[in-house]
Amino acid sequence: MKRCLDALVLLDYPRDGYEVLVVSDEVSAVTEEIVRSYQPAIPVSLVSLQHGGPASARNAGAARARGEFLIFLDDDSAAARDWLRQWELYTCRYPDHAAGGRALNALPGNIYSSASHALLEYILYYFNAGEPGLRPFVVSDNLCVPTAAFRALGGFSAAFPIAAAEDRDFCDRWTAAGGVISQAEQPACFHAHELNLISFWQQHWNYGCGAHKLHQTRNSRGESTRIEPPGFYLNLLRFPWRREHPVRALRLSVLLCVSQIANIGGFLKERWRNRP
Repeated sequence: MKRCLDALVLLDYPRDGYEVLVVSDEVSAVTEEIVRSYQPAIPVSLVSLQHGGPASARNAGAARARGEFLIFLDDDSAAARDWLRQWELYTCRYPDHAAGGRALNALPGNIYSSASHALLEYILYYFNAGEPGLRPFVVSDNLCVPTAAFRALGGFSAAFPIAAAEDRDFCDRWTAAGGVISQAEQPACFHAHELNLISFWQQHWNYGCGAHKLHQTRNSRGESTRIEPPGFYLNLLRFPWRREHPVRALRLSVLLCVSQIANIGGFLKERWRNRP
């Protein structure tokens, strides 16, 4: 959280033009003191939520927000200095869009973090290609939406208790309601999610659990779920080879394969747990 707030202190933007809401579902005296220490520098306040999960936390912050636009940023991400100025320019051009900004990997030396980031880049590229049958998708880290439309939609679904697929569900509902989703290139943040092999496996296992919940939710709305063709997975494994030297590309490809095995495991676990 401190890394995120440190970056907001350095924003090149008028102090009276924005507000920062830190939402924590494990509020402690330490959290309160950290937020209080930044109040002389930025307009920041703390919103308390007891173990509601990330979707509920974002909704709680959105309910308190006073601005015309909401921008969601994860606590392990640091905004670029021109972040708000770039979002201001973008929202002037596309005021009704749900838009995702760039999330850059701040830990290129961590191979597990780099593999997760490569997966995210590939998925965003794949689903936003505009091909028939693909639903556009942006992630909740560095996401900008008009406040009124977000509230009218009901925000993120609290039915997703972990950070997995709640953003895809939101995008589904946003487009179903007639909203437009776009990817903004300039408003950038630097994502620093430290991972090791165990936490990497757990992250993608959770994504599999979330994918099963997304399938259930789509089915309950009468929507079909597309099963990606083999080429999707083959191109995923090829993806690192476009930009990395061979040794690093091989390591990333192996981890991307591991991520999909974990994803399948989480999906099947949830399917078994929710069987009739």
